[in-house]
Amino acid sequence: MGVLWVLIAVAVVVVAAALVYWTLLLSMYPETLRTNEVYAVVTNDLWRLRVCRYRRGRTEGEPVLLVHGFMANHHNFTEPETGCIAAYLAKKGYDCWAVDLRGTRSSIPPFEHNITEPVFDDFVYRDLPAVIMHIRKTTGYARVHWVGHSMGGMLLYAYVQAHGDAHIASAVTLGAPIGFEGTNIRIPDFVVRLVRLFPAFAGALQRGFVPIGFTFGIAQGIFPINLKNVHPDLRVEHLFNMLESPQPHVLEEMAFWTKTKTFRIREDSIDVIEGMKKNMTTPLLAVFAGQDPFVSAEKGEKFINSLPHQDKAVLVLSKERGAVEDYGHCDLAFSKEGEKEVFESIAQWLEAHPITERVALFEGEEGGIRTPLKEDERVGILSGASYAHLREETPKEKPAKAPKRKATAAKPKAAVKKPAAKKAPAKKTVASAAKKQAAPPKKKAAAKPGGKDKATP
Repeated sequence: MGVLWVLIAVAVVVVAAALVYWTLLLSMYPETLRTNEVYAVVTNDLWRLRVCRYRRGRTEGEPVLLVHGFMANHHNFTEPETGCIAAYLAKKGYDCWAVDLRGTRSSIPPFEHNITEPVFDDFVYRDLPAVIMHIRKTTGYARVHWVGHSMGGMLLYAYVQAHGDAHIASAVTLGAPIGFEGTNIRIPDFVVRLVRLFPAFAGALQRGFVPIGFTFGIAQGIFPINLKNVHPDLRVEHLFNMLESPQPHVLEEMAFWTKTKTFRIREDSIDVIEGMKKNMTTPLLAVFAGQDPFVSAEKGEKFINSLPHQDKAVLVLSKERGAVEDYGHCDLAFSKEGEKEVFESIAQWLEAHPITERVALFEGEEGGIRTPLKEDERVGILSGASYAHLREETPKEKPAKAPKRKATAAKPKAAVKKPAAKKAPAKKTVASAAKKQAAPPKKKAAAKPGGKDKATP
């Protein structure tokens, strides 16, 4: 009986210490936003998603959609302020839109729903179409550029198979797995069960480990990151606020894909990998890390080069290819030489694929008549975040001028030829950044998905 009381006392002390520790972390590392504007985009099933806009002043540059990875949020692209993708592209004149997908702390589920419900298809069929429509309507551009890190890149591949790429001007994927071929990564069943039963606890455990792991330099064994390659201004609070609790159903799907080496959506009815091999036409720059457990740079490069269209390029960031370090999965977004080795190539790729159509035509309208650009709902406060430092005024949209010619659907951009010499061609620039870049596409590799069609988690 005495032993039982001792165990209970120890448990109480541990729980109390954990609560104190967690309370201290929340007070020490509050979320900071440096965005121009914050919007709430409502999906067709009534989820409210936070979308943060980053641009220089009131510039009307081409819109870039930034899509974060699994167990992350939009801070994936906005930290540190001195070395992040959003700040770099905004300086180049682009209008950056960074989304927090459903299930993140800032998202608000509809009545009688909760943030642990999302599945991968929700991102593809509900969140991203709503966000892209919102950006098109707000900016007046017919299309957007897409930059996705990790799962954000996988979502690009899935989105194009589900909806086509009529609204995508160009895309950049950073460390995006392609069916997990060539990797030994496995998600243990006990981890999936733990997250399914206690998602909030799993998220708190992961975020709570960040200060300890990065202070004592042991985080590299837990997170897929090269600590020698992170930006010097990246601090613990940035990573603490960047991380999200794992989504139970999405984790189950990821576990299934890593086990079977497949990538299927819509209840297994769409094989994303096979679809890309047959009909991928989106202008694509695929960036891979030399040391990435989630995607083999060699396999990824071979797959991208095997795609049927010509408007594509591969950048591998490793010492062997001329990079300062062998990049890890996470530091692709915030490396110490990110501006020179990653961001510059992204900007050049976007510049080589300009969005020429400013009139956003919305489907379902008779005769392709334009919808007047109304001001979208501006949200000053969403749950879990303070936006007191933001400007209070809502930016006014300039009304779009009616086109003189008869309105027609936006023409697909002519197959982007190798950009002329006024600026170094994107493909060649990307190639020079890593010494030797994507060779001309080889004959289609006979890569097969490694699993059955059924048994979706």
